[in-house]
Amino acid sequence: MAFGVLLLALRRGYRWLVELATRRLGEHFEKLEKGSVNLIQARQLWQGLHGIFKALRLVLTLVILYLYLNYVLELFPWTRPVSRGLFDLVMDPLRVMGTALIRYIPDLVFLAILVVVTRYVLKLAKLFFAGIEQGRIKVASIDGELAEPTYRIVRLLILVFAVVVAYPYIPGSESRLSRGSPFCLA
Repeated sequence: MAFGVLLLALRRGYRWLVELATRRLGEHFEKLEKGSVNLIQARQLWQGLHGIFKALRLVLTLVILYLYLNYVLELFPWTRPVSRGLFDLVMDPLRVMGTALIRYIPDLVFLAILVVVTRYVLKLAKLFFAGIEQGRIKVASIDGELAEPTYRIVRLLILVFAVVVAYPYIPGSESRLSRGSPFCLA
């Protein structure tokens, strides 16, 4: 009975949340779309928000289902071991994922810093070659007409270098599958 009431409350809460978001954020999404010169579309923002709401609803439904199942299994003496095993069945994958996330935080921070540095190096290179193209910067070996093609080559080299530096820090890059081992499926 309580399980059904919780699911009904969750369903109504979901509807209420969607209506509240529609009332409160509708104008803001439209203003954001107009201000971004249509780079960001209100429809995409709504789809993303609805996706978040649906994921939240799914997670809460699964939690309610788990609690209900755990309660029912705990009622009978012969199913109590199953109830206690159910907790481990749910918590072990969450514990493994949490541990992996914590272990990869330094690598993710390094990757974020690398992305920021690479963006600024690319901007600096673009400014440098734009200066050559406009004649503000004089380089004997690069003509103004060759500045744009040279910039494209330099940009490609910078991006390739950034990918090579980033690769060891990408989670999963140390697996046999990512190294192309012929025995990775064995």
